[in-house]
Amino acid sequence: MRLGLVYLPPPAVSARTVAYAESLVEGLSVRMLVGEGALPHLTLLHLETEATPHDLFAAAKSALPATCSFDVSALGLLRYDTPYNAEPAGPGTMAWLMVPCAPALRAAERAAVALPAFRDIPITTGNGDAFQPHLTIAMWDDHRAPASFAPPGDLIPISGIVGTLALGVIGKNGTYERTLFSV
Repeated sequence: MRLGLVYLPPPAVSARTVAYAESLVEGLSVRMLVGEGALPHLTLLHLETEATPHDLFAAAKSALPATCSFDVSALGLLRYDTPYNAEPAGPGTMAWLMVPCAPALRAAERAAVALPAFRDIPITTGNGDAFQPHLTIAMWDDHRAPASFAPPGDLIPISGIVGTLALGVIGKNGTYERTLFSV
């Protein structure tokens, strides 16, 4: 099972993120879009494991802050040729909200990776020096740019988002499908 240890933004930020993502992909052939079954989240790490999720979350909850504040600074677009954790497809584009790697986020990510409960479990995300916090909001076919990608002022930049620690199921394209445990 693929699991994600994440910080979930509050419902109001999630709703604004979903609305923005929907406007961003207008007229594009969508592969992934945040919303129901693909919740906005900031990933600390993804795991590929058959371990008991309850035990993994108990270990994480004992060592990590229950909440973590983060900022969104910009919209990023990435062109890619191979989908992440999904069936083969042609080239695509991914949109994400960039989050500066503040000391608290870096400390949470490092603490998560160092947990003894996670030591022998394959981590499938870029961690350590490759850790770049973000919220993936959409993916679409081809390398086309959106018709308009001027982010709304109430979403980017935004400071002081307080995310809540959670563990959930990760689906294709790195989507966070549903929460199993949260603080």
